[in-house]
Amino acid sequence: MIRFDDGTVFEEASIYGGKQFLDGEMRRYLDITVMGTTYEAMDKAFVDGANFTVEQEGESFDKSEYCLAREITDYRNGKVKVRMCAKTETELAKEALEAENAALLYETITGEKWNG
Repeated sequence: MIRFDDGTVFEEASIYGGKQFLDGEMRRYLDITVMGTTYEAMDKAFVDGANFTVEQEGESFDKSEYCLAREITDYRNGKVKVRMCAKTETELAKEALEAENAALLYETITGEKWNG
């Protein structure tokens, strides 16, 4: 089962993970195939920044690191697959640097410490 922070649930899902050269870098991904759903439902749930967990045999596994939505495949038989990717180390480092620069700029302009 896949459960999203907004309460959306997909009951019947299979998940395959791997690593592949995507978007110019080696990137970890999950291919998530859900039975009994539609393209529209998957498109609405699996978006950039989506937070979701995989629940299996009474355990819950946080998969929010897979926060980049990629292609959706509709097999036209009630089975739909989506690929969710994780950010690369380069992307994470760039985001951290951008946040640090924004804080420094705020402090320089306002004279106040950034609390964001």
